[in-house]
Amino acid sequence: MLSHIKKIPLIFILFISSIILLLLSNIDFFHFNKIVNKSFGNTIGYFFLIIYPSFILAETLQQYKFKSSSKRVVLLSSPLIGAIMQCPDTAYVSLSSLADKKQKPYLALSCYIGFKLLCPAGPLLLGSQLNFFHDGLIYISLLTFLVVHTLHNIIFFYYKLNASSISNTRHKPITLRHTVTPYLPFIFIFTAITFKFLFEKLVKDSTFEILLHPAVIMIIASTMFTFITAHKKLDIIYRKAFEKTSKIICIMGIASLFSASVNHMFSLEKYITLYKNTSFELLLFSVFCLSALIKTLQGSSMAAFAFMGSILVNIQLDNDILIVKTIMVAALGSLVTILPNDSYYWLIKETAFPHISHKVFITRVTIYLIFLSLAGFMATITLL
Repeated sequence: MLSHIKKIPLIFILFISSIILLLLSNIDFFHFNKIVNKSFGNTIGYFFLIIYPSFILAETLQQYKFKSSSKRVVLLSSPLIGAIMQCPDTAYVSLSSLADKKQKPYLALSCYIGFKLLCPAGPLLLGSQLNFFHDGLIYISLLTFLVVHTLHNIIFFYYKLNASSISNTRHKPITLRHTVTPYLPFIFIFTAITFKFLFEKLVKDSTFEILLHPAVIMIIASTMFTFITAHKKLDIIYRKAFEKTSKIICIMGIASLFSASVNHMFSLEKYITLYKNTSFELLLFSVFCLSALIKTLQGSSMAAFAFMGSILVNIQLDNDILIVKTIMVAALGSLVTILPNDSYYWLIKETAFPHISHKVFITRVTIYLIFLSLAGFMATITLL
């Protein structure tokens, strides 16, 4: 009996656990249906817009070969892309077409680190909830990121998994078209993202905002590029991309449902209190641990940021630098895990770490991220 239980897929256990948690919370059918639709449905809707065109682009790009130097530039800039897009999922699927199998673990974790530690993502998202905007936040977030990302690169270089390990591909560039054309969608994507980042506050137009949304940018780029370069293989490309997308999307939806079920069952705001009459170092460590706990239980990074924002707003600090450091340690605390209740877990597990078990993946990645986050914590409390 036990041997049969061990063979049950983890995602099915999450699904059943989600239903049980909602039933145990004495919820009526209306609210049960509302939670399921909101968590599962919204995740599928949004991420489908991102992932499906990304897989279409990836299938189309398989006929080309990229230069090693270009791959390194894109992979090493992935943390910045993760921060600008304010979503590691979007950044990863957008850039994964350029990565070989050995590079995807590096890419997946780099996008995650950038989203957590760089403005305009993690630190700025937390700061905005406090109505706190200070140049020191950008400065300390950049320095902390450099410490964490440098360690990240050193470790991956040591294990020969970094961006410099370029594998040979079967296709050789034989014409100018095959040399230049593959870069066009990425030039378009980076240009659109940069334009949005620079001029978003100047142009107040709903159409402008929609057209420069990361999902719409990916749809335009993949559709135009596929029609121009592979119009004779559209049916094959779209079918393969849909098959890959449907599997990951359903898994991510179940992960979001589990996260919502935990949040509904356990209202953490009722049980957690931060005491103000304590040393600043102890306060920082408490914020770090609390943020790690919330990320572990909730799964969703945005949900963790929202919760920590509601906590941090009640901490009275009379120094801007102290506020900056408190925000940064909260961002670092949320870096410590990528677990099955996080949709990003299933995305990178299926595409970047497909050949290792869930147990090995969770153990290795958690230890790795805890090490990086603690290194970043030590760097933050010693800065300035």
